[in-house]
Amino acid sequence: MTTPHDAALAASYALNRHVPDMARGFTICTSYGELPITADEATQHPEIRHAVESIVKFRLFVAERAGGAA
Repeated sequence: MTTPHDAALAASYALNRHVPDMARGFTICTSYGELPITADEATQHPEIRHAVESIVKFRLFVAERAGGAA
């Protein structure tokens, strides 16, 4: 079972490591397969990274509220 603390830790790690690393390119995995995004594409379309960052920040917010963090 995932605790609010675990969820907050995972979101925090993603914000500090995964999201910034998206500038070097990344892969979107779906049930239909993988969609690679190159570093050039990631640079030309920063809104992709910003959208992911927004989602992960919301996950962190929810986890912190569930865990009683201030």
